[in-house]
This record gives sequence, C-alpha cells and structure tokens, in this order.
Amino acid sequence: MGDKAETKDFLDSLIEAIENADMNTFDGYFVSPAKDFLDDLTTSNVLHHAALHGRQEMLKKLLAVPGTDPNIPFRYTSTLGLETPLHTGLRAGEWTCVRILLDVGADPKICGYYKPHDSDRDFFVGTAKDYYAVYRKEHKISDDSDKAMPGDLLTRIEASELTRPIEAIARRLRMKPDLVTRVKAAEIVATDIAKKETEFKAVTDKCESDVIAAKLKVQKANEEFELIKLASEKKREEAQKLLEAERKRLKAQKEFIKPGELGLLRAQVEELDKFLEAVDIAKESVAKPRLN
Repeated sequence: MGDKAETKDFLDSLIEAIENADMNTFDGYFVSPAKDFLDDLTTSNVLHHAALHGRQEMLKKLLAVPGTDPNIPFRYTSTLGLETPLHTGLRAGEWTCVRILLDVGADPKICGYYKPHDSDRDFFVGTAKDYYAVYRKEHKISDDSDKAMPGDLLTRIEASELTRPIEAIARRLRMKPDLVTRVKAAEIVATDIAKKETEFKAVTDKCESDVIAAKLKVQKANEEFELIKLASEKKREEAQKLLEAERKRLKAQKEFIKPGELGLLRAQVEELDKFLEAVDIAKESVAKPRLN
C-alpha cells in the first residue's frame, strides 16, 4: 500500500475509468502492484460511483475484493450527504446494480441522508424504501413505467423494513453522538405514536362494532314496531266495523219505534195487563164450587 497521495491518485484514476466505462484500464488495477491499493476501497466511494453510473461488471469485480463492505458509507462533501452504495444506486435508478448489492448483503434498512445539488431543500433522511419513493417522486414515475423498480426487487426491499437499533445505524454511518441521541429520541416518539395509533384503532374498531350492534337493535325494534302497528291497525278496523254495525242496529230500532208512539204502546200494554188480570179472576171464580 502506498502513501495517501498515491492512494488518492489511484482511487481517482479508478473512478475515472468507471465514469468513462473504460474496462481495460479498470481491469489493469486488479493486477500487481496496483491491486495493493484496493485495500483502500473500505474508505472510498468507488462502489458508489460504480452504482451511480450503472457499471454492473465493474461493481461485481469491486465487491469481489476481499474485505469490501457493500454497506460502506461515504460522505459527499459537495452535498453534505452520507450514503451507502445502495442508496446511490437507488437515487440513480440503476436497478441491476441495486440487485447486485442486495445479493452480496447490502442492507436496505440502513438510513442515508443527502441534500440535492443547487437546492435549498432540507436534508432527506431515509432507508432504501424511502430513497425509492423520492426517486419516483422526483422523476414522476408511475407503477407501470419502464423506469420503475422491478416488482421482485421492491418486494425484497419492503420485506426488510424491520426495526433496527439506532446504534447499529450509527456505527454504519458514523453519526455524531448528539445526532444519535436525537434520532433515538425520535424513534422513541415514533414508537409511542405507533402504540397510540394501535390503541386508537382498537377503540375505533370497538366503537364501530358497538354502532353496528346498536343499528341492528334499532332495526329489530323498528321491525317489531311495524308488526305491532299493523296488528293495531287491523284491530282498529275490526272495532270500526263492529261500531258501525252497532250504530246500524240502534238506528234500525230507533226507526222501528217512532217518537210519540211509545206512550200509546205503554197504554196498550197496561190495558192488556188489566185484561189478563180480569181473565185470571174470572177463571178463579168459575173454578170455585157454588154454595147452596
């Protein structure tokens, strides 16, 4: 391994070969004595450049160097960003390079952050899934676009979205202690919010269940009320018919005995009673034996 100046010259030349897709020059760095400088890949952004420019074969060859970490973080001084090669490949939409990195152990759960060139926008911080969401938004890519990430690749990234201790992320990205503390505090708040959301959902589901049960009870009560109403109307109709019949009967009786004839009828009845009484007396007198 050479000094820092030699190492920098070597890495700059290697990156230039990657940018120019110069495979012959690139392969020349993998033979002695140049390959001795490859140990410095652990502190460089060579992998990032290969992913950025979609140099698939170059990326494979670099990853095959013993000790090369596919999750190596690199700080971009121009944008003040800090990313792994996977983040860079995602921002560039180089899906084959993303797949190559995932196959050798690139971790989609690691958070990266960057600030775009010539932009006043705040820093973007996120995992591989978040990076892809930003890529789609910036390039206005729909699900059926040929520039969209292949479905199986997206599934792999989404499946890896599990909780990861902030200390592990910090070691990967070499975050400052104060930033680690702030991010960890944010994680605690996020966890608490998620818990509250779960509790709120449980309460909401119970309320919805109670509302449905109450609606069913009201519906049943309405149905029973309708039955009672029908029965009541039927009885009312029957009573109305009986009342009407009674009115007709009374009216007929009233018409049979005219006003003024009632007194005459009573007098006739009295006379009839007297006549029957006289007849009875006569019968008794006839029945008694005569005395000499």
